[in-house]
Amino acid sequence: MRNKLVTYHLSTYNKLHLLKNLLLSFEECNQYPNYEWVILDYGSTDGTRDFIFDFMKSRNYISIVFGNEN
Repeated sequence: MRNKLVTYHLSTYNKLHLLKNLLLSFEECNQYPNYEWVILDYGSTDGTRDFIFDFMKSRNYISIVFGNEN
């Protein structure tokens, strides 16, 4: 039997330091194999978008949605 997909949803705006900590900690601690992240960013100007693009280059479990307003 296949494990059910768990979706984690995160909305962010200029919280790069918290986003890095969350995702890296999740990778270190998570033991459930079938999951995805949906990250919504509403126009961050602190490098969040660049981090997300770099982070997801080697990971296939992240979907992103970018907006232009807080």
